[in-house]
Amino acid sequence: MALVSVKPKEDLPRCIAQIIQKDHNVLVDALPYIDKEFDQADTKDLVERLIDEEMESFEPSDYLSMLPPVPSLRLPADSVLHAEFKRLEDAPNSHMPAVDMSRYTLSAPSGADAEDLSNWQKALANVQRQQEYSTIRLSNVDLMSQFGVNAWRAYNSGLEDSNSLLKSDISKVDAKILAINRKRYFEQEAAGVKIRRLEDKYISLRDKNLRLTTLCQDLEATLS
Repeated sequence: MALVSVKPKEDLPRCIAQIIQKDHNVLVDALPYIDKEFDQADTKDLVERLIDEEMESFEPSDYLSMLPPVPSLRLPADSVLHAEFKRLEDAPNSHMPAVDMSRYTLSAPSGADAEDLSNWQKALANVQRQQEYSTIRLSNVDLMSQFGVNAWRAYNSGLEDSNSLLKSDISKVDAKILAINRKRYFEQEAAGVKIRRLEDKYISLRDKNLRLTTLCQDLEATLS
């Protein structure tokens, strides 16, 4: 494996490869299918030590810089959410007020309140409101019993269709990945054969040069 300085012909996708290319202008040149040096204990220890040394001074790039800024949260001043956010800012440990359940109770005015007609009118309005709530709940239960099962079946059918489409997309991506890996494997195997042939040629030429150098030295010694 080697680090080769390159000048790319075109921009890479916004990813780790682009960050390495932009910040360091290097390309990791490796053939993982045929490079076996990393399997050796000494090489593996060396690589891990180099990685540890680099990580001690490594400053990660802002990999979110290509994303738009987070929009500021704007809530109407009179909204419930605005009031809750303000409460949490002022008192982070405070608790949200409990739900007022008094409006769901049915109670008649008593004592001195029973003498006031307006209290009876409020109690009557509360009873009518609760009756309307109960009527709506019963209607919802009736609608659910009639149409709920089929609605959920249709919803589940839609989920199953979406799941099938996603599985199909995943299968296509997996097939592309497999094809790319297979192509890389065969290309690297072919490159490995060429590299080994060139290495053998290099060794042969090096040995030949060494022999010629020795012969030349012997001839020079004889002639001198």
